[in-house]
Amino acid sequence: MTDRGRFNLWAAAVIAVLLAGLFFRFGGLDDRLFWHDEVYTKFFAAGRSSSDWQAVLYTGEVFSAADVQALQRHDPSRSVLDTVRGLAADEPQHPPLYYVLARLQVGLFGDGVGALRGLSAGLSLLALPLMFWLCVELFDDRRVGYVAVMLLAVSPFFVVYATEAREYALWTVLTLASSAALLRALRLTDAGARGLGRAWGLVSATVALSLYTSFSAAAVILAQIGAVCARARLRPTRGALLAAGSMAVAALLFLPWALVLLARYDAFAASMAWSRTITIPRSELLTTLAVNASRTFVDVGPEVQGAGEAALVAGLGLLLLGALIELGRRGPSHARVLVIALVVVPISLLLVPDLVSLGIRSVSGRYLTPAWLGGLIAVAWLLGRQGPWRVARGGVLVVLLALSMGSCVRFMGDETVWSQSISEQVPEAARRIAESSAPLVVGNRELHYPGNLLALALLLDPAAKLQFAPLEGEYRLPDHPGDIYLFCPNAPFRERLRAREGVTTVLLLDHLHLQLWAVRR
Repeated sequence: MTDRGRFNLWAAAVIAVLLAGLFFRFGGLDDRLFWHDEVYTKFFAAGRSSSDWQAVLYTGEVFSAADVQALQRHDPSRSVLDTVRGLAADEPQHPPLYYVLARLQVGLFGDGVGALRGLSAGLSLLALPLMFWLCVELFDDRRVGYVAVMLLAVSPFFVVYATEAREYALWTVLTLASSAALLRALRLTDAGARGLGRAWGLVSATVALSLYTSFSAAAVILAQIGAVCARARLRPTRGALLAAGSMAVAALLFLPWALVLLARYDAFAASMAWSRTITIPRSELLTTLAVNASRTFVDVGPEVQGAGEAALVAGLGLLLLGALIELGRRGPSHARVLVIALVVVPISLLLVPDLVSLGIRSVSGRYLTPAWLGGLIAVAWLLGRQGPWRVARGGVLVVLLALSMGSCVRFMGDETVWSQSISEQVPEAARRIAESSAPLVVGNRELHYPGNLLALALLLDPAAKLQFAPLEGEYRLPDHPGDIYLFCPNAPFRERLRAREGVTTVLLLDHLHLQLWAVRR
């Protein structure tokens, strides 16, 4: 085959994979469950804080599902400032940038599921050219950039978060943008080029925007600082000093929200308590880490099932580890430190405390997004660079792309995916409740995960009834003519009902994160 023929075949492959990635992001945005976390996004995008809707719902009043659905809709009388105030008061661990964009999005396109998720899907497309830019800055190799873009376009992990109304697609974009901008600024500084103010200003802006998207961006900044120090060999070079100055400017730009977090640290600590108080064995921590890493290329579902899937996860783990080792041995010096640091720093910051205390900080793969980006870049470099075994490496690339696309095709029709584990039984609960002609669903605030009950309300018949039982005072069942269901009640709540009202409760659905009980008088 001529060089022109190879080029045409390569270009066709890149375009085909990019079109597949586009389809996976925008095809069926409305189909999957709008789950616990996304419900909170909808409230903040509507300009309502958690305290706003809790003050309305947790009164003991019986609402229709239509009433609860209406409370989640966009309120034109509320502004972007209401969104920021709500986050500052109730969820300071979520910086406001993504939620402000979501507020603007629903103002323009409505608050439907597709519109909200479309923001993440659209933002995720920006990650593709940014990945190419970063790889060119890292390796000065366009082919590696194209391989990385293809892998990112159909990566099951990144497709899942590109179709979720949360901030992780935006964080991916800004992680790539800030890293590429930093390398470009360092390159221009070393060359003595003009326009350094704009180049370093872009670094400050992208780093600050990253922090305004996720506090976990701190791990990326540490990796970037490590790369700068290694490049300068711990000397105060011009590039190192300019990098320090640009990071300091970013920190100053972020200072207002840092002060908000400091003032509301109690709310932040309470919201993150689950990551420390829930414990699992160390072996499970390491297994979960391996599964999350493998989702960069293949989705095996919520859990590994069978020897075949275990072998696949292990094989992908070895590929990632081998790519990082090879990059460390043979990769460009300025590239290998940043890529390896993007993997090692976020994982170390979360996994090491978990291994000591058996917490679950590292279990949620979304918090390790920079690590999966770094691993993907290392694999792209291994498979796309010039050198021996080119045909074999091309074959591995084809297999990886096929696995990724097959995974995306498989989960496109699913009601839920692994990232929605705490809500995966909400659709089944809705089906059980729909068997009743006049249901009333009662949830108390302690165990029912408020977001899950709100997500359930979106699936119920508009005439179905819901009651959000207050924590204060004695609760009594209302005089309801139809079937009554308890949504995630704790044992003392059920025992008080039995003792006070003489009812029994029958377990209908039992899951780690969701239980549904029927009340029998």
